Amino acid sequence: PPRSTLFPYTTLFRSEAKAFLALANPAYRSAFDSWIQDPISAPMRLTAEESAAWRDVQVFRTAMGTGAGVGGALMPLTLDPSIVIANGGAVSSIRQYAKLRTTLTNQYRAVTSPGSIAEWKVEGAEAADASPAINVADIPVYFSDQSLTVSYELFQDTDISQQLGTLIADAFAVQENNDFVSGSGSTAPYGALTRVTATTGSRVSPQTASSFSTNSVSDIFKVRDALPVRYRISGSAAWVSNIAIQSIIQQIGVVGVGSNVAGVGPNGFWANMQQGSPPNLLGLPCLEASAMTGTIGASANVLLLVDWSRYIIADRIGTTIVVGNKIGSNGRSIASHEVFAYRRLGADLIDTNAGRVLKL
Repeated sequence: PPRSTLFPYTTLFRSEAKAFLALANPAYRSAFDSWIQDPISAPMRLTAEESAAWRDVQVFRTAMGTGAGVGGALMPLTLDPSIVIANGGAVSSIRQYAKLRTTLTNQYRAVTSPGSIAEWKVEGAEAADASPAINVADIPVYFSDQSLTVSYELFQDTDISQQLGTLIADAFAVQENNDFVSGSGSTAPYGALTRVTATTGSRVSPQTASSFSTNSVSDIFKVRDALPVRYRISGSAAWVSNIAIQSIIQQIGVVGVGSNVAGVGPNGFWANMQQGSPPNLLGLPCLEASAMTGTIGASANVLLLVDWSRYIIADRIGTTIVVGNKIGSNGRSIASHEVFAYRRLGADLIDTNAGRVLKL
């Protein structure tokens, strides 16, 4: 393409690199800690190095339109992992396999095409028009937030200011792990499972209705074989399922019963029974996703196979933190800060033919 058409993308990539370097700077992390304890006095307490790191991030926010005009600060990339999260958590590796894109607007525009068609041409005849159809897929960017109330005493008597990043990152991770699987697409990203199950031809029926057990070997092959070859050999195809479903699959081919289990027989389904969640199934990566159901029953979607290069996650750079004083109903202080965290992202499977699911 002409250099002029590449300029906006080149500029964006350079800006992303600068942003990551600035946000990963340890001096910015310490400046952020001072700011979140007291946004008003922080500028007077920063060292020269911290001030320079803070300015680098603010310059980026101004240049890229990520909210510098509304106050707040971008969360550092380095998070303190020492806090103990008491919720059940969530797990998913979808972000590692999906196609990640960055946008500076309220949507990301992708294009899809069924492709062109080659012909065998007769000598002297006019070539047929093989121009491919081009379809536009717009992925809206949605607003996700958290509002945390932290008392002055908690700020003063604990290291909560250093732990807020971990708390906020965990909540956003739980949210996106669920939405990347089953998001509705209404004020939130579309989940890959949501898109696949909405397409009749992408649903694979089991050999035994409403059942999935150690006798369901053929069902797993049916899902693999139903995925069109373009997606299956793309290098980005991967299974997604709940750990309860993986446990059933892992027991296929086990020698013995109950306490007499001796190991995996010559026809064992998994390559290694010693692994908690084997990394591959029929030669394709196998990802655990807690948002997938682990309950066997009618209409349950238990095993998803997707070419994740067709699932796009569009991020606006930076999780932003805003700190302000909380006021009571009578207009007086309650001696607490509101820590308001927000980010913007969207996601969608732009080619619904790129996935298959075993629907019981």
